[in-house]
Amino acid sequence: MKSFSYYCQGESHKSSEKPCQDRAYNNEDTKHLSMAIVCDGHGGERYFRSQVGAEMAVNITAEAIEQFVKEIHKSPFQPKEKKPLIAGWWGEKKTVFTDAPLTTYSEALTNGNDDDSAPTREESPAHKALMWLFSSIISKWNKAIDSHARDNELTPWELEHVEQRYLDAFEADRENPDATFEKTYGCTLMAYVQTRDYWFAFHIGDGKCVRFSETDEGELLADQPTPWDERCFLNKTTSLCDADAIREFRYCYEGDGKFPLAVFLGSDGIDDSYGDGDNLVNFYIEIYKHLATTSQDDVVALLKQDLPLISAKGSKDDMSVACVYDEKRLKQSFPIFVNYQMAKLKQLQTEVEAEIEKYEERVVKYSDSRKDDKRAQIELHYAQSDLEKSKAKMEKLNARLQALNNELETFNQAKEGQKSDH
Repeated sequence: MKSFSYYCQGESHKSSEKPCQDRAYNNEDTKHLSMAIVCDGHGGERYFRSQVGAEMAVNITAEAIEQFVKEIHKSPFQPKEKKPLIAGWWGEKKTVFTDAPLTTYSEALTNGNDDDSAPTREESPAHKALMWLFSSIISKWNKAIDSHARDNELTPWELEHVEQRYLDAFEADRENPDATFEKTYGCTLMAYVQTRDYWFAFHIGDGKCVRFSETDEGELLADQPTPWDERCFLNKTTSLCDADAIREFRYCYEGDGKFPLAVFLGSDGIDDSYGDGDNLVNFYIEIYKHLATTSQDDVVALLKQDLPLISAKGSKDDMSVACVYDEKRLKQSFPIFVNYQMAKLKQLQTEVEAEIEKYEERVVKYSDSRKDDKRAQIELHYAQSDLEKSKAKMEKLNARLQALNNELETFNQAKEGQKSDH
């Protein structure tokens, strides 16, 4: 397993000299544990130290996850009959995730359990263990921001750019030993964790977690395994700074031996630029393909070059990307990513073909109308215009499909060349 991350200041922050409020993190390469974390500090003026909150959240979460993974086999939530039976490094021992199929949870979801006598997800050892992890992160984050707030005076940038009412409230709170500072440092949190025996992901706030897996049929599956929270809409989001943040965490996990090819985390600056569908998935597919054909250093360099441009053309927001991927399956999985893209393009071709046929029929229909029929002539003009647009769209799809064919051919030739060299 390998991982990488990158974050950058958004276009809209440059003119106001507002610091980048995103943070992205990945741990050093290890065969035992890989993690990716993204935190997005809130942009409103009252959250004027959210970049500090995001930085602290990333560091605290990374430390908490490492400790959690090391000690999960000793979890007090583990049923006695399932306590560790195998000696060795922590990843080789049974845990609350052992043998678990893909499981998802958010408070908004039902338990999906028709048997009233069966335990609910909230009663499961895995749920209790994860909620303990989230509580630990929240507690340590609150302690860290409290220390920072009380130990650090207002900065020149804050004095110049933040409304006086927020500064006054902050200063008053610093004098109050019972005050808390969540709103000043508020941020979202998203993480993906993978060991040799299981993986899990959790999320509070917006942004997207996109997973790529290979099906039993050898096809690519792209999905978002962590349940979405409908409270995250437009510029509103749940957050670490919420009064009842522990109940707003969503998570997923799997311990039955099935692992993704890659999982990408992106702050909302990414999905606000690409949307929540095929365009977002395609953005991450292109990154994955670049990993498979170049190197991780090249991918990070590409993100450093492209993310500011994407921000400028898209959301104007800060940008964060973090990823964990299986480097051993990069080369062999490259074709299924290309085939996935080709299948999507062929679906679009079918849709555009239907459009072209419809507009051609309309052109024929209104071309037979009398020349003095102004309404018919207007409809003819629109039909001809729409027909040309659809044909242009088809040309672009054909060109893109041909480019993907060329990519696959080049990849296969390089693969054959490597075989002959050996």
